[in-house]
Order: sequence, then structure tokens, then C-alpha cells
Amino acid sequence: MILIIESGASNIKAMVLDKSRNRKQIWTDLGLNVKTSEKDYNFLRKIEPALAVDVVQCHFYGAGLTDESEQNRIKAILDQHLPNLKQCFIKSDMDALLDVFDDDEYIAVILGTGSHFKQVKNGRIISTNVAGGYLLGDEGSGFHIGTTICSDFINRNMSKEDHYSFLMSYQTTPQKFVNALYEQDDKKRYVASFATFLQIASPNYKGRILHRVFSDLAHKIIKSIPSASSLKCNFVGSVAYHFKDILTEEFSRCGLTVGQIEISALKLLSQKIDIV
Repeated sequence: MILIIESGASNIKAMVLDKSRNRKQIWTDLGLNVKTSEKDYNFLRKIEPALAVDVVQCHFYGAGLTDESEQNRIKAILDQHLPNLKQCFIKSDMDALLDVFDDDEYIAVILGTGSHFKQVKNGRIISTNVAGGYLLGDEGSGFHIGTTICSDFINRNMSKEDHYSFLMSYQTTPQKFVNALYEQDDKKRYVASFATFLQIASPNYKGRILHRVFSDLAHKIIKSIPSASSLKCNFVGSVAYHFKDILTEEFSRCGLTVGQIEISALKLLSQKIDIV
């Protein structure tokens, strides 16, 4: 059996395949970033015991995974839960995009709770940019959307109708919201959760927010690559997927081209990874 794990900041998606690529189990759990999370990898306990003992190969793609010490720690955790594991491939979440997109040269963009991008050529990353994370980056992400909405709410920078809708939906006031925010252990996930307000916001406000954050993503981040206007931008992530129309429109306005958009890399990984 083969286990594939796609671990993002908000959600973990996992799949067990047999050698013929038939899906034996699929499940999700709360996500983690290996740089910041101290919690146990409890999601591994959800694998069916009969399957766990048969897993001999694992592909783990993790948000924030950049150095060998992190890889070794994850390998040790996987060994505890998968007693017959023989091969383990541990990579960053960005590497998942390299494994699923086939273009010769493109810009790979993760756009979910957080955001990250790399220029890719012939299956190799050629850009040297570093993800700034939610303190210094994450333009266009769920966190960026949530931050913008929450700031608009506490500063009353939205229509009376949208302000009242936010107040009633979350049963809060600007002061209560600020108090609650600073009591949260995971402030990034808490703020990003308010991106779902766009599901009930007025069309005008929804459009204003999305055009603003996607313009920031285009101008501040993607266009830092000199050749960006001549390359496709391929996306993986819930924000890119659910708001693909406005994303495509805003990028076109900024002189950029949107290529493939996937809500998750997991399905494509199950079709493309090498099974040995």
C-alpha cells in the first residue's frame, strides 16, 4: 500500500492506494505547519489498522517543510505509525505542485490559508524567493482576506448592511472581536476563518475584497518575477479554486495569465507519483 499525505496549514488530506492506484481510504483532518505546530500527528491514527500494516511507501508533502531536521522528525513519526514502511519521500508543499503540473516553465502558486509561489522550469525551482508567512506575506490568501474583512469590520469600512451581517453572523462587536482575537492560540487560522464571510457578504463588498487581495498578490508578489507576464500561473488551494473567476479576471487586468487551478494536489498526486 502507498500513503500520500498533503499537509497544509488548515487541512490535512490523506489517501491510501494499492499498487494499482485503487483508493482504499481517504480522510481529512486539521492541518499543521511543521515549523510552528507542536501538536501530535494524531491524524495518522485515523488510518485503518489493516491498511497501516500494509503501507510500505509514503509520500509526505508538508507546509513549512524546508530542512533535513524537520524531515527526520516526520520520518520518525511515520515509522511509529507505519510498522512496515520501507520507503519514505518527505517534501515541501511546493514540491507537490512540481509533481503534478507538466508545463515546461510556469509560476507555481499555493493559495489557501497562506500563499507561496515559485518559478519552475523543466521540473525544477529556479526562483530564490522566500515565503514571508502571515507576518510578512501571504498576499491573496485566506488569511489576507480574513485580515482585510476583520479590519473593515472593526473600522466600519463596510456598508451598514455588511457590518450588521457580520455582527449578527458572528454574534460579536468590534471590541469583543479584538478581545477574542488576542485570546486565540492559533491567530492565523482564527483570522483566516473569517474569509467565509464572503459567502454571505454583498456582491459589491465581496468583489471589492477579492479584487484588492488578488491585485496585491499580482503586483507585490507574482510580478517580482521579471518574466511573469510571459508565463502561466498554476494554482493549488481552496482560495484559488473557489474564487477562480475573480482571480482570473484580476490577473488578466494585471497582465498575467492563469493556467491550471486545483483545489488540492492529492488527486493528481495519486495519478502521477512513482509507485515502486
